[in-house]
Amino acid sequence: LALFAATDRHLHYRVPLSLVEEATVARGFRIRPLVPLLWGDGRFFIMVLSQNSVRVFEATRRTIGEVDTSAIVKSMGDALAMEESERQLQYHSSGSGTVHFHGHGAGEEIDKGAVERYLRVVDRGLRETLDASTQPLVLASVDYYQPLFRSMTHYPNVWDQAITGAPERWRPEELHEM
Repeated sequence: LALFAATDRHLHYRVPLSLVEEATVARGFRIRPLVPLLWGDGRFFIMVLSQNSVRVFEATRRTIGEVDTSAIVKSMGDALAMEESERQLQYHSSGSGTVHFHGHGAGEEIDKGAVERYLRVVDRGLRETLDASTQPLVLASVDYYQPLFRSMTHYPNVWDQAITGAPERWRPEELHEM
């Protein structure tokens, strides 16, 4: 709340800023704490990135809304669906008529190469979705994804600080506050 009082007028404003409580007596009104309201709209993007979902939000200081992400793959499973998912097997005979199989390939653990391929596909879709935008992009993901995505993205303005954790469960308002 900003209050201004003079002998001939009284003004009050609700402002969407966190202000330090202060009282100033002077010949004019002290408006310096309100100057951030005059600087652009503070537009930025938040990308929620997890193995099971990708969402992008456009936000300002006061608002947040989801962006159409139809150009971005929805999950790691979707991104890697075209890859051969069958385990490759090798075998040898022990001479007793028994065949021993040795397998390699994707098991329960997700390997770094698969994550990198997934993030490249996400980045292509992100560039298509955000087109020529240069607004800051705040990444919301697990710690592991952040340096990998930053190292490969072509988006020109990924914010240095990120939202860390499991953001796919967070509401847009929670992300915006963070």
